[in-house]
Amino acid sequence: MEIITIYKILFYSTTIIWLWPPFRQWGTKYFIFFLILALSDPIALAYNLFTNQGFPLLGYVLLNYVMLLSIWSNSFFNKNRILLLAIIPFVILLEFLFNLQNVNLFTIAFLFFMMFSYVLHSFITKVVQTMEINLFTIILLFYLLTVVLKFTIILLGITDATAYFIITSIFQAIIGLYFSIFREDNSRFIFKLR
Repeated sequence: MEIITIYKILFYSTTIIWLWPPFRQWGTKYFIFFLILALSDPIALAYNLFTNQGFPLLGYVLLNYVMLLSIWSNSFFNKNRILLLAIIPFVILLEFLFNLQNVNLFTIAFLFFMMFSYVLHSFITKVVQTMEINLFTIILLFYLLTVVLKFTIILLGITDATAYFIITSIFQAIIGLYFSIFREDNSRFIFKLR
């Protein structure tokens, strides 16, 4: 089987799988995050069908920026509002000045790293305060870390990036199935430490 065929199968199957988590996450604090995640590939596909061009990386940057904002608490956003709102015009300016693919790839990796860092901070804070570990959050952290690593490997140009990309895409599809079934507030996956 050709590598292009594998990519197409992965793209369409993961797109279908990731359409379901927003329905399951309705009403949770991660609903908007999962909704944007679910819509990003169909938006890219529709763009491709109507323009015969690939979805611009800047579009992914903007979608990922909204995903990042969606998971931050209001208090965190209010404290860092100026910085957060200044990031996007800066990235758009870089895009127009340099039109570099690597700038957008780096920005996407950075935005996912910011998501990972915030969720990790929230997770640690909650564990310390409640002495509970939520498996949902651990899986979300793992998903975010795989995305950061995927883009980092692409940026660094590691020769085995294709194999890693395929393996992580399959693994991320499995994670998508998990998020389609379980919610953050599922008590079966919250473990007391004492």
